[in-house]
Amino acid sequence: MSSNTLPPQTEQERICKDALTNIKKAGFHMRKAIEDSNVKDSLKCATQMLSELRTSQLYPQKYYELYMETFDQLTPLETFLEEERSRGRSIGELYEMVQHAGNVLPRLYLMVSVGALYIRSGEAAPRDVLRDLVEMCKGVQHPTRGLFLRAFLCQRTRGVLPDSGGAYEGPGGSVIHSLEFLLANFTEMNKLWVRLQHQGTVRDKERRERERRQLQDLIGRNLAYMAQLEGLTFDLYKAQVLPRVLEQITSCRDALAQQYLLQALVQGFSDAFHLGTLPALLDVLPAMESGVKAHSVLAQLTDRLAKYAAGSPAALQRLLESRAREAFGAAVAGVVRAQPGIEPSEAVEMYVALMNFVVSVHAGDLAAADTVLEAAAATATAMAPRAGPLADDSKAEKQMVALLSLPVVKYGVLGTLRLTHYAPLMGLLKGETQRRLAVRICQGLLEAPTGSVSVVGSSSSSSSSSSSSSAFASSSTTPSATEAKATTSSTSSLSSAGAANAGTTPTTTTPTTTTPTTTTPTTPTTPTTHGVDSAEKAGALFRLIRPLVVDPDSLDSTLDSEDLEEEQILVSRLLHAIGSQNPDTEFRILNVARAHLMAGGPKRLKTTLQALVCRGLILQRKLVAEIRLRRLLAKEARKMEVGVKEAGELREAGQVKEEGELRGEKEEGDRKEEEGQKEKEENEKEKEEEKKEEESGNDQTGEGEERSKASSEPTSSSPSSSSSSSSSSPSTAPASSPALPQSPPLLPPINLTCPTLLRWLMATIEPLTSGSAAAPVAALRLLTQLALVASEEAGEELMALACFETAIAVFETSLTDQRSRAAAAIDLAAALERCFVFRPAIRNRLAVAVAAACGALLHAPDNVRALCAASLMYWQKPRGDLPLPLGPELGGAAAVTAAVALADVATDIFGGEAALPCTFELLKENGDVGSNTRNSNKSSSSSSRSSNIDSSDSSGYATTKNNACTERSREEGAVSISVVHPPVRDAIAVRNLLDRAVRVARLAKAVMVSTSGFGGAAINYVGLLLDVMARYQYFLEQLPAALDDEAVSSTSRST
Repeated sequence: MSSNTLPPQTEQERICKDALTNIKKAGFHMRKAIEDSNVKDSLKCATQMLSELRTSQLYPQKYYELYMETFDQLTPLETFLEEERSRGRSIGELYEMVQHAGNVLPRLYLMVSVGALYIRSGEAAPRDVLRDLVEMCKGVQHPTRGLFLRAFLCQRTRGVLPDSGGAYEGPGGSVIHSLEFLLANFTEMNKLWVRLQHQGTVRDKERRERERRQLQDLIGRNLAYMAQLEGLTFDLYKAQVLPRVLEQITSCRDALAQQYLLQALVQGFSDAFHLGTLPALLDVLPAMESGVKAHSVLAQLTDRLAKYAAGSPAALQRLLESRAREAFGAAVAGVVRAQPGIEPSEAVEMYVALMNFVVSVHAGDLAAADTVLEAAAATATAMAPRAGPLADDSKAEKQMVALLSLPVVKYGVLGTLRLTHYAPLMGLLKGETQRRLAVRICQGLLEAPTGSVSVVGSSSSSSSSSSSSSAFASSSTTPSATEAKATTSSTSSLSSAGAANAGTTPTTTTPTTTTPTTTTPTTPTTPTTHGVDSAEKAGALFRLIRPLVVDPDSLDSTLDSEDLEEEQILVSRLLHAIGSQNPDTEFRILNVARAHLMAGGPKRLKTTLQALVCRGLILQRKLVAEIRLRRLLAKEARKMEVGVKEAGELREAGQVKEEGELRGEKEEGDRKEEEGQKEKEENEKEKEEEKKEEESGNDQTGEGEERSKASSEPTSSSPSSSSSSSSSSPSTAPASSPALPQSPPLLPPINLTCPTLLRWLMATIEPLTSGSAAAPVAALRLLTQLALVASEEAGEELMALACFETAIAVFETSLTDQRSRAAAAIDLAAALERCFVFRPAIRNRLAVAVAAACGALLHAPDNVRALCAASLMYWQKPRGDLPLPLGPELGGAAAVTAAVALADVATDIFGGEAALPCTFELLKENGDVGSNTRNSNKSSSSSSRSSNIDSSDSSGYATTKNNACTERSREEGAVSISVVHPPVRDAIAVRNLLDRAVRVARLAKAVMVSTSGFGGAAINYVGLLLDVMARYQYFLEQLPAALDDEAVSSTSRST
């Protein structure tokens, strides 16, 4: 039998069983000799037992069973020899005795057992015994026998290795000798382990590899024991351990050995050691065999270093200073270059390990992550000619998805948008995988925590942007009455606050002036955004989710209609999750979104364009609120200028008054001082005269003294009074100057205008009106909502007219389903009833067209209900306290001229008998100009009805009013004019439509009687008449008493 040929499995079982029997028998006799304290016989029996390990006919797995049984049997022998040492026998003598065994294998096992006792006894230097044992074991070169022998040597000597601070350290050995012993044993064991691969036939190669994997821990123990030495320093590791281990790894040229030893090296030694020797460790990877899974080694190494860096800031700083990321990237590139035949999945998996390291250590460095993606894309592209497209390799594609998922998980979707190489790498995947990844990105963005963005001037009623289903109802209505009341109350509070804070002069003759104060309007909160607040971010986002936007035909056709609908709903939700607080920026975002959405096919446009239009309608409301806020602030700024000017005049007048008062007080003090001086001189003269009189006689002395005392009192008081008056005048506090008003907050200008946005919305709706992406029901509904917004918020008559005309054209040409036509006709009538911006001629034309559409319905019940709804067009409800739509902002004189000219035109067209059909408002300081103008128009209109004034009187009135307002408007700057027509109240038209509805109902009754009998016809007819009667009742309650009673009674009788 050849030495490389082993017996079959059945023979293996028999050989192993016989050997185990002999081992147990010899072990029994050995224990009997130990009980008799017979050293020589016990060693002899042990030799017989160990001789069973000399077999070469067993596989390593079976040989391992013999080894473990023998290992257990030797334990009593070692205990017995240790006891012999306590009885005075020398271990050195026993060490010499066991060397006389006849066979080399039993002799070496006994030498190892006694040698460990020899070191423990201290009779010999540890370095000598270890060197002797490791050299003697070279005598066994059989792979299986030699491998287990050296494993026995490593295990028995583990506890007696010299180490720093250990019991066996000293002159006889140090940690260096322990390292030498373990390294030598590791080298020999690795050689034997590699040779084990070549034992047996070629067909048993897989079995041998499996058995080698089971034995790999025996070799790894040497590295583990080295790492556990307390005396192992970084210098020793770098100078002695690592070079010899790496040399053995590279020289063995065995993929299995290299794979395991690299992993054992990474897992066994300290992280600090790896960080200090990272370049040397990574330089080995390109030199490995092609079967080595370098990605697994890199994953373990990067994971350990990432955890090490997370443990302390100092470790992280060391890791950053060592430029580990660059070293890992160079190692990956080197492996790819050195192994041209590497599998794509393994190459991508190395980049997965590198990306995991980057996102853990370089958490805020998006450039580092982008570099990894760039390198991965370049590698995948370069491997495509050899290995085929990446999409064809399921393993590689799975790893690529893992690579692309790491940035999304770590940085979030917003961070991923800043990675420029993310989308190109994603494009290498197949269409289905791209869609799944794009769906994950959308869901991640929608589920991410949101921050509420405060948008200046946004209406609270637009907070429903997150729901696309309710956008039709919420985005089209005019701003709420609460907003108008808030604006009015803000204006009135400004005036009252200014009166309270007015500055006054000290005197009552100077008139007081009010100083306005600035009140910052409240800023409602818009729907929460998800951070996509710029056009660049929006473009990056839509490039990432391109598989959800592009039509399936351009990628593959595996997507069914249900999945397509779910995807488009997700994209629609995404449109409502992006935006900005600046209307200009948000408009650019919507422009980017439309450019990407239009690249899709008709299947997707039917859903996404509707959501985009709803988003635009919300932006329109925000824009209107922003413009109103800026006009209000501009008005307050003009009032501030007037207040500052008046405050300056008051301060100047107060300073002039104070100077005059001080000058008058000084002159009065000088005059009093002169009078006091004169009195003093007179008193001196009188004293001289008294002295002369005293000399003349004693009888006049008393009288002179009394006169002197009487005259001295006013003299002494005069200087004090003058000094007090002079000192009191400077102490008078000057008049307090009035407080200067604070300027209102400055807001950035808005370049976007309502007409621009409305035209953009009209162009966005256009693909839905006709063509392959036509959705006439949705298009007509969106057009009616847009018409309402153009009329009641923007005040754009022409745009509202275009919307209605397009909607009517869609109704006539594209709608074929009768139920949809009925609903659309009612929508048209309801929308036109709420519009007040149209001039009478235009409105009458639209009303006739809508009434014709309502009357053209084929189904009689729908026809009747549509005619009843159309009657509302001729009997509008008042607008109430809704804010006026935006009007053009004109300079002061131009605004007044335009307003008066508008009143003249209305009077000329409708004459004196009709109510003034136009209401205009000048947003002036306190609203008095606009109100006075309206009152004057009303009075002129009523007077024209009574006195039938001619056109010359009207022209004179307009000229007078224009001249009166022009002077005042020159100081107040720009104003805005809002034009709203009064509600239409045409009872005749209402009656005609309702009579027509009655005729349709009667005709339907006749048809139903002829076809289905009287019973069913009567029930349907009664239902229709009830609808018409309810509408009649409503109008009868609304009709004014001025109408003809006969017409009212005839209408009641016909009903």
